[in-house]
Amino acid sequence: MVDKEVHYVTKTVTTVRGAEARSIAKWEQQGWKCVSQLELPMFRTQLTFRQVKPKPPWLVIGIAGGVVVICFVVILIMSLITGGDDHSVKPATMPTAASTEPSPEPSAEPEEKYVYNGPQYETVAVDAGRSPAALNQYWIYSAALDTASDAYKDQIKSILHDIARTEGSALFLAEVVMEREIALAESPSTYETFVRDYGEDYAITAIPQKEPAGWIASYAGGFDYNTGEASDSAFELTYWPAGSPEVEKWKPGEAHDDGQ
Repeated sequence: MVDKEVHYVTKTVTTVRGAEARSIAKWEQQGWKCVSQLELPMFRTQLTFRQVKPKPPWLVIGIAGGVVVICFVVILIMSLITGGDDHSVKPATMPTAASTEPSPEPSAEPEEKYVYNGPQYETVAVDAGRSPAALNQYWIYSAALDTASDAYKDQIKSILHDIARTEGSALFLAEVVMEREIALAESPSTYETFVRDYGEDYAITAIPQKEPAGWIASYAGGFDYNTGEASDSAFELTYWPAGSPEVEKWKPGEAHDDGQ
């Protein structure tokens, strides 16, 4: 039995009041018919349109379905005739995993090993917890410094850079001397032994006379001598601290070549 009932689809359009005729004409040209108008606030009008719902193309659908059924039957018959034998072409053997895996990338070059190239030196003493910053203070003796030129400054920086690597930080104190007795007499941890061996009078009178020419440098990292307080931004290297002091703002690891 053929269904003679008519089905519609509807749509609504909102337009500015006064432009209804133009909107109706536009949509009627596309097969829509205006069936109602509703005035809305803010000078708007809602238009409702409808058109006959297109019927499904049953003939085309039936033909397409029949073609699909015929194809399925043909495939089934061919499968029965061949007996299910597998005459398909097998794909070529895939390369083994070993041949398809990318070659391993060359490993990164190992980091160049640190080698100290500065002058030979000896750590005479290390006093812990010195100054209000509670820093380690190193007393360094080196007879290999070339004080005849400014080369000694780079040599001292090499020593301090080496100490910073050992300390794991630039926050420490260091005194560099060319006479071992100065370090022994000035270090709190060796002073009593020095006095016992050399006498108190020698420590009080002779050592101060040696210091202007024998106390080469004094480094303070993490302590500000001007304020007397700890400071993570205070790094100062003083040459000839007991003679004519020459102060340089410097930090181990900055603007320094170990090879110098």
